[in-house]
Amino acid sequence: MIPKKQEQSVKRIGNKREVLKKKAPITKKKKKVKRLNTENLSITHAKSMNWLIDKTERWIPYAKIKKDLFGFIDLLAIDPEYNIHGIQATSYSNLNARVNKILTHENYERVKNSKIQITVWAWKKKVTKGKTEYKLIVKNL
Repeated sequence: MIPKKQEQSVKRIGNKREVLKKKAPITKKKKKVKRLNTENLSITHAKSMNWLIDKTERWIPYAKIKKDLFGFIDLLAIDPEYNIHGIQATSYSNLNARVNKILTHENYERVKNSKIQITVWAWKKKVTKGKTEYKLIVKNL
């Protein structure tokens, strides 16, 4: 970010000229809105059920984007019965958008026909009396 140029004014004192710099106006800092970290909630929940789970999403620095496994899987998990789950973690408000994204993705049929169970885990935040709780909604595809 390029700093704003400070305004200058000239003040004459006798034969001398003195340049006075005006200070830039003070601006209030914007508060950052805390985002719901659905991946961490999902990992914690899966581990509490004794699942083996890990992130499959990778960061591509030169493009500044995140890329999911097969285009739509954020987390890969194995439950105690050895079933493999491909999990898309999201917020409750984005549930339908994520389901549509997966169903229209070019890799959906190939992944669906494999042994991977595709599920969307949507987290809904609920605040009551200053206490924050998260509710999980699971949609199997």
